[in-house]
Amino acid sequence: MIETLRRERIPVHHFLGKDKLSIQLQGAEELRCNYLIIIGHKEALDGTATVRNIHTRAQDTIAMELLPNFLKHISL
Repeated sequence: MIETLRRERIPVHHFLGKDKLSIQLQGAEELRCNYLIIIGHKEALDGTATVRNIHTRAQDTIAMELLPNFLKHISL
């Protein structure tokens, strides 16, 4: 998915080596990211990704094949 997003020219930072969500959230906040894309075990099995707004904490579940288009239409 990371490479797919990069091919679509969507900027990506990743924390693949960090297991705890709180550490990943902290890293995203330090980088001043607007959104966090969560693809854990459940999401991988479902073929979905959770897109979380860092500022409002609102989140949406998006099918992975729709993720690049969804991200292009929100303000990154």
